[in-house]
Amino acid sequence: MFVKLTMVLSEAIRLHDSGEAFCLAIVVAKSGSAPQVPGAKGLFLRDGRIIGTIGGGCLEMECRRLGLEALTSGKHVLREFKLDDDFGWDDGLICGGRVQVLLLPDSIKFVDAFRCANEANANGALEYDLLSGTARFVNRDEAQTEATLTSIARRREVLDGEWFVEPILPPERLVIFGGGHIGAQLAKHGVQLGFNVTVVDDRPEFVNSERLPLVHNLVCENPERYANQLQTDVDTYLCLVTRGHRNDAKVLRELIQKNRAYLGMIGSKRKREMVRRTMIENGICTNEQFEQVASPMGIDIGAETVEEIAVSIAAEWIKVRSSKRGPILARCRQKAKI
Repeated sequence: MFVKLTMVLSEAIRLHDSGEAFCLAIVVAKSGSAPQVPGAKGLFLRDGRIIGTIGGGCLEMECRRLGLEALTSGKHVLREFKLDDDFGWDDGLICGGRVQVLLLPDSIKFVDAFRCANEANANGALEYDLLSGTARFVNRDEAQTEATLTSIARRREVLDGEWFVEPILPPERLVIFGGGHIGAQLAKHGVQLGFNVTVVDDRPEFVNSERLPLVHNLVCENPERYANQLQTDVDTYLCLVTRGHRNDAKVLRELIQKNRAYLGMIGSKRKREMVRRTMIENGICTNEQFEQVASPMGIDIGAETVEEIAVSIAAEWIKVRSSKRGPILARCRQKAKI
């Protein structure tokens, strides 16, 4: 999401600076099944191009039609759509849910906010005024309203009366200890899922830009030593896939007391039990603390190959991340009035 968000923001800024007219469409609420989530964006240009997406299909085409009308009138629009048989039945759009879409045709009302949100160190939220069609960026340490504070804390979009709030935060961090076959696959999934990915391995042939071209941070260092010095927080995900269970156990000893969102170690149930017993007997952790380690790592989907194992582990990150964020907070509680 973070990468896609930055792309749309960048394109909106570029189009504005080039003088090309466009209408920004944002999903500001959803209830039930819908093709996109709050915060999804699309840019509708007069020549028919669409940059980004708010869900595709007839929903997007209808919003494009309304967006082009808004470009002519200069007035912003907030519209609710019920996705049932009566709306786009011929295209098979029968999700059954509802979405609210905000259409903003006047880029001068939001482009400065987008410039702030698009900075590399942006940490805060975009606040959209649904009545005026304007937007502003609020830094995290300057946030005051309950809606904005909740949005930042939960990493969720919030619809609160006349305001739609979208968190603009640094991506969660994923640190993978071990750059072997599974580690490389995990790194690829991590990048695709919007994490800031670090791979740690003391073998230079496993941590280089030719082998891992998309990874944000490549660290050629002893994993145990790096784990000892690593600073973590509640948005840090840690995965242990080093060259063997002894190395995994050494790294785990350094990490098990640290703050994190997720800590997982690859291996069998037998390996897990051996490591658990040794760590408890040596007073490194309690049984309760060890139970917080995901091991064997990954959701049981019957994975056998390297690629399947990596998918099962990535699915577990998604599950943990979704649980941390909680349910969607931008729901169609009130009718769109604009």
